[in-house]
Amino acid sequence: MIQQGLVQIILGVLFSLLALAIVLERQAWNWIERLIIGGTRAEIALSFVLVLNRLKILMGVRYSDNVHKVMIVVIWLCVIGYQTVIYTPLVSFHSTRPHVLPRYDYSVSLSYIVFRIGSYWLLVFALLSLFVYIIIVIHLLRQQYKMYILKVQNIGSLKERPVLIYACGKFCGDFTVALLYHFGDGFLPKELWVEHVILYCYSINYVVLSPLLCICTSSVVRKRMFGRSNNYQVTIVVSSTHQSSVVKV
Repeated sequence: MIQQGLVQIILGVLFSLLALAIVLERQAWNWIERLIIGGTRAEIALSFVLVLNRLKILMGVRYSDNVHKVMIVVIWLCVIGYQTVIYTPLVSFHSTRPHVLPRYDYSVSLSYIVFRIGSYWLLVFALLSLFVYIIIVIHLLRQQYKMYILKVQNIGSLKERPVLIYACGKFCGDFTVALLYHFGDGFLPKELWVEHVILYCYSINYVVLSPLLCICTSSVVRKRMFGRSNNYQVTIVVSSTHQSSVVKV
């Protein structure tokens, strides 16, 4: 999905600017941290729509494509509304040096509510995506079993493996960063290096993980990016006692 790719590119730029702000110790760059919050919510929700699109194609589920368009519009409206509230005085979200991980100030009226909405948003969409991927894998396994029984295709092809690998990898990434950031205060040590680890995990998950999984699990993507062109020319020479001709294919 183009929109998800654009969000990932923007997040990559924002995380780079955030790293620069941390090095330069610029507290005024707090707007970067707030934009990242909205970007991560948009990325995981758009990823769920992409999963539904795969379900529709692979399982032949019949419903209008407008359903996905409406979902995307609703997602963007929710993200824009969420982002707008974060920029109001009703929410305090910032990091205080030497800390690098921004936190909500619960003493401000809506900070705790916004924090919980954002955390459950991430966890729910991660679980929904995993659930849909499990349905897809079960469907592909059933197809493989039927083909094996009918001796149409060898069971060893296992086309569901890439789907399962992508699903598990994406879910582990999304669920881990959401768990560490939103619920890590209860079991993680209060150390500065822990904040750095969580921040790095966030940037890797939302910028690197999805493209990397796509490249690793999709042979089509690998061929387009790294493979050589399959276009070639075959020359066939047809000769007889009366004439000869060259046919190019």
